[in-house]
Amino acid sequence: MRAVLGEINWLVSGSRPDLAASCSLMQQRVSGDVVGDLIEVNKVVSQVHDYANIEIRILPIPVCELEIGVWSDVSFANAESHKSQGGYMVCAVDKRLKENQWSRVSPWRWRSFKQDRQTASTLGAELLSMSRAVAEAKWLRSMWEELTCPQYTLEEDREISKRIPIVLSIDSRPAFDHLHGQVMTIRDKRLAIEMLLMKQDIVKENVTVKWLPTDQMLVDGLTKLGASMLLLRKILKEGRVILQENEEMTRWAGKLPRKLKS
Repeated sequence: MRAVLGEINWLVSGSRPDLAASCSLMQQRVSGDVVGDLIEVNKVVSQVHDYANIEIRILPIPVCELEIGVWSDVSFANAESHKSQGGYMVCAVDKRLKENQWSRVSPWRWRSFKQDRQTASTLGAELLSMSRAVAEAKWLRSMWEELTCPQYTLEEDREISKRIPIVLSIDSRPAFDHLHGQVMTIRDKRLAIEMLLMKQDIVKENVTVKWLPTDQMLVDGLTKLGASMLLLRKILKEGRVILQENEEMTRWAGKLPRKLKS
């Protein structure tokens, strides 16, 4: 089981984000695995073969139009030791994304991970996942600037890097409201500090936060076992995405548009 999951993790890191959650969650069970866990791993192996033709498309985006899109999500207390499983994906996008228009999307990095500590609420778990996702996006943004900007230096990193906007997409309405509200009601003081740091990033690091429905969350499948991967696989194949309720995106997720439901 350990060896098979190690091989799957190699696939995840290079080309198979659709396997990330299953691999991460099953690796957490290796030391105390039971027959049911072996059955689950065999299901993951079947997915490896069934979707072996999945594509990661890197589309051309003019440097002057390139921005960074990051999707962040979490499943509350579904990992080992009652911790939450977070997931994020960082992509190169064009400037139409934050204008709620169809944008090209080229994946740069993705991750499914067990959070370092337990939280008492979904809001806390969402916040920890967002913080990690934005930190990853900022790191990749700095790498991009070092590659493309001859004047780049570490000392000038913040001033140079923040010229490229980051668009953070989440499906948690409470987290979205807290980030844009004036009053905070978070009892956990550590999480309150984390929220203040996130608010500071939004203001100082050129980060825009967008809310979108769960059925259009690109990384929903990176946080739990058995989640539908239809939307993620379709977006990876098409190389385009939009951050608003959209009939085409809804169909990609395998669901009927709201107005067509009986």
